[in-house]
Amino acid sequence: KEIPEEYQGIIKTFKEIKDRNTKVLPSQDVTAFGATVHLAVTWTKEQKDLPEEMSRVPIVVKPKDSMPSDYIKNNIKENVPVIKEFDWIQQYKPVNNHAIIVSGGNIDFEQVRAVKEKHNATVWAVKHSYPRLLKEGIVADYCVILDPRPIDGISTHGFKRKDLFETIDPTTKFVIASMTDTSVVEYVMSKTDNVLGFHAITDAVRDLSREDKFIVDPDLPIPSDTLFISGGTASATRTIGLLELLGIRNIHMFGFDCSVSEEVAEGNEEKDEVGNPKYLKVETGGHHFYTTGELLALAQDLEKMFEKKDLNLNIEFYGKDTLAAQVFEQSYYNEKFKVFEGFIKDAA
Repeated sequence: KEIPEEYQGIIKTFKEIKDRNTKVLPSQDVTAFGATVHLAVTWTKEQKDLPEEMSRVPIVVKPKDSMPSDYIKNNIKENVPVIKEFDWIQQYKPVNNHAIIVSGGNIDFEQVRAVKEKHNATVWAVKHSYPRLLKEGIVADYCVILDPRPIDGISTHGFKRKDLFETIDPTTKFVIASMTDTSVVEYVMSKTDNVLGFHAITDAVRDLSREDKFIVDPDLPIPSDTLFISGGTASATRTIGLLELLGIRNIHMFGFDCSVSEEVAEGNEEKDEVGNPKYLKVETGGHHFYTTGELLALAQDLEKMFEKKDLNLNIEFYGKDTLAAQVFEQSYYNEKFKVFEGFIKDAA
């Protein structure tokens, strides 16, 4: 924003520098008064340019619900009496069980089988991985559904959503968010009655008349003491939040890519839903990747989770050479957290 004259002293001083190189580094550090603080750098003419990493612009995705709030509220109102089973969502004590979360990226199915057998682990799928697991002879114990968009639409990965649920194993429990589109709920429940519900935290369930704290909209059929499932924009990360609530701490993560191949993205001029380029080239930790807005939001959710100093999970991440793998590699969780035995060895 334009800054009042009396506060432009440093800017005027910087502009007067003629005998040195100058540069204003990109920033998103907004003050309480609405202005953005930047770091202005000067260096001698004899010096080389600034290191490239100092001029990189951080990309921050600000997710919003993919459907209007009124639409999501209506989904909740219609789904709650249909799904019925919501009381199972409680705070449980920790157990030593293992769970495999399979997201929609590249999956090493042999490794999934090996982990499942070794740890007697339950398999938690999302809608994109569920049919692929079935095709490989792996029946997911649970399939988590979150999407508030109609079942006849095209998914993030380019599939018709209805096709992803064409084959349903009767032993799979479908864990469906109340905000899910009613057409999805109706279709899944026409094929199986093995369904559990949960409430996902989202702006649409808030009482907008209260800005001081989160209060459930009293018009929604959601009890005020409900435990909401958090975890970000995708079913896969919400599953992590759900498992933590259920007391499961040993998490094995498969299919978390958050990026697409160069062959898919290079030269592709496809647009997203609002007319922006669908594929973005990003960099982190010196590695470049192609991604989309939705996948980047997922990577951002993972980044925030892996940087939590109090993350009380034992995570095994599977996969490499992807944006999500790089986020995990350079995360606080992977680089700074130690097991107690490691601390003792270092101290010795």
